[in-house]
Amino acid sequence: MSQDPAPRPDPLVPHPPLTRYYEDGGARRGWVDRMFDTTARHYDWINRVMSLGSGVWYRREALKRLGVGPGAELLDVCVGTGLWRGRPATWSDRRSRVVGLDASLGHAVRGRRRPRPAARPGVRRAAAAS
Repeated sequence: MSQDPAPRPDPLVPHPPLTRYYEDGGARRGWVDRMFDTTARHYDWINRVMSLGSGVWYRREALKRLGVGPGAELLDVCVGTGLWRGRPATWSDRRSRVVGLDASLGHAVRGRRRPRPAARPGVRRAAAAS
């Protein structure tokens, strides 16, 4: 005698569809993608304001607490515009590498255009991920 599999719960959604912006849950993905892509040019400013300017500090602290050091390879998921692109270079070596991943094409393009910070005297800049 076989049992029917337990019914799967409905996926957890953050809120009901916002019909003012999109018709149904299926259109939500496109709306969210467009929102992130079109606001990418303002992302750095918004981040500075919302974090009260503490962004560089908390990113550096997070890496320190993770024990990231010379030779580290990092994957930054939801990298945004790459606000901390190259930050490990300030205390790492050429073997270190950061690869950024973001679902927003607008953010990825903006991050790709970001100039890499110059290394401090006596410290070599980490190799850029291609």
